[in-house]
Amino acid sequence: MTSDPQPAPDRPLVLVVDDDPSVLAMLGRVARREGFDVLTCTGGRQAMERMAEARVDLVLVDLMMPDVGGLEVIKAIRATDQSCRVVIMSGQATIDSAVEAVKLGARDYLTKPFDLHRLRDLLADIKRDVS
Repeated sequence: MTSDPQPAPDRPLVLVVDDDPSVLAMLGRVARREGFDVLTCTGGRQAMERMAEARVDLVLVDLMMPDVGGLEVIKAIRATDQSCRVVIMSGQATIDSAVEAVKLGARDYLTKPFDLHRLRDLLADIKRDVS
């Protein structure tokens, strides 16, 4: 898990959760450019621990990870925080998994490889909501 030294009070905080380091790096760069402070985790269990420690505005979470998957992470978030925005990501997107994620409280569903324009638009919309 990595983080910026001290999140700025006027910047929303995003937690990016993926077991692929290149995805973490790319999403972190894009989110920082869009005005977010960024925390990263390489698994669902680590993300749930981090959510208990920090007030996060947005979670970008991979659907399929080796330890705890994205749907379980959404359930854990919703058990304690109804206001956190969650976006699920997957390279193996199916209609069923997208519907399940939205039913659990995900705001949106991103497919891999990412459409950078869509990702930036989504981050900008969420930043406006948070501000």
